[in-house]
Amino acid sequence: STQSTWGELIATAQKTIMALKPEIIVHRGDKDGPELLTLKGSFTGRNFSFLDPSGTEVAKSHEKRFNALGIMAGADEYEVGINPGVDTFFVFACILIMDTILERKKKY
Repeated sequence: STQSTWGELIATAQKTIMALKPEIIVHRGDKDGPELLTLKGSFTGRNFSFLDPSGTEVAKSHEKRFNALGIMAGADEYEVGINPGVDTFFVFACILIMDTILERKKKY
């Protein structure tokens, strides 16, 4: 397994720039490891499909734009659908990564 300064490197998320539509590819370990998931969809609308390496959709997420907490406190709220047998915590970790990437982009 690959090591990092804080322990075992579980996965690496990388936003592709060359694709016609942006996507985030998550690899096991470092960026040269096997592909685990690809997030495709609308970066501006934050609606994503999660595809396994064969291209099969295994989960979906959608940001609710007009939730009361979001309007008052800037909190994001997502609706998420995950197929049976898919690692729920891994999908949510990918959503957090995606949200962090998009929030950083808004600040700069």
